[in-house]
Amino acid sequence: MPLITEKRTWSYAKKSILSVKKRSETSKTETCGVSCYMNARIFMAKGSGAWYLHVSSVFQHEFYPHEDPETTTLSQEDMDEKQFDFLKLLFENSVNNTALAKIMSGILNDDGQQGEFLTSTVKNITNNIQQAMDEMAGISHDFSVAQKTLKCLDE
Repeated sequence: MPLITEKRTWSYAKKSILSVKKRSETSKTETCGVSCYMNARIFMAKGSGAWYLHVSSVFQHEFYPHEDPETTTLSQEDMDEKQFDFLKLLFENSVNNTALAKIMSGILNDDGQQGEFLTSTVKNITNNIQQAMDEMAGISHDFSVAQKTLKCLDE
């Protein structure tokens, strides 16, 4: 006799209205007939402590929604030299990373590339620019803030 005595049905939440550009926006399928079958079942052997993959594991993906081109993230490789120089100019004039991400996304979208820059991506790019500028000025990354200030004042 089965241990489960009642059948449970799950009501799936409706898709929330979030930004279309979020890649992490997901929704559960409304029926089990169109859900992905992928699952990984692992178990550990009691004696050896080794992990094993169960025979009933399924690694086949199905029923994934189409990815909107606007949800792709842009990176430094998507910019040409003029656009990178413009980003550098804005950074040197103290434009913050959020504004830089919006500006550069707009410029690249106007040039026909779909997607957007994340603030974290722009922060990584500007950190690399700052490190290159510091190296050219003879400032080591090991310097304290006071040492960096003195080095800048000496120039």
